[in-house]
Amino acid sequence: MAWKPPNDPPKDEMKQLFAYLRTKDGAPVFLDPEAAEMLREARGAYATLGLARRRILTEGSGDRVLLTWRGGEANETLALALLRELGAEEMTVEPRDGILTLLGLGGDAAALETALRKLASAPPPDPVELAGLAANLEREKMHPYLSRDLLAEDLAASRLRAGLVPEMARDLLA
Repeated sequence: MAWKPPNDPPKDEMKQLFAYLRTKDGAPVFLDPEAAEMLREARGAYATLGLARRRILTEGSGDRVLLTWRGGEANETLALALLRELGAEEMTVEPRDGILTLLGLGGDAAALETALRKLASAPPPDPVELAGLAANLEREKMHPYLSRDLLAEDLAASRLRAGLVPEMARDLLA
């Protein structure tokens, strides 16, 4: 039996921070006046664009921006899960704090919705399987000396949050 690293979803502090920044009035005390004004403008754009209701945006080229409002580890995990579900060889998923950008999906909105519905209704994916899909597993100094299988185990244990995938997919579909 293979060792399974713990993969309980941690308290998502980025989600809480994004929610605070999007929805609260006023500015945190540590912001200078210029930053506080930028935050006010960002909140105004958030309201004007209806981003509280829209979580999937389409760019002119057919690329998609998914507003996950989650941190990098959660987004990296969802990016790998979407790559697995969509199987589009020419597609690229770029995870960042708060968003995922899907490049090369084209006009196939139905495929993205189908993939999200499948992820939302399924149990959390195997983090080691997801890690095996990562293009670059060598992230630390000694990684060039490790096998791909061991690197996948390391990524799964250290960065991936597979337990969050169904919840994130449901949030995007809501």
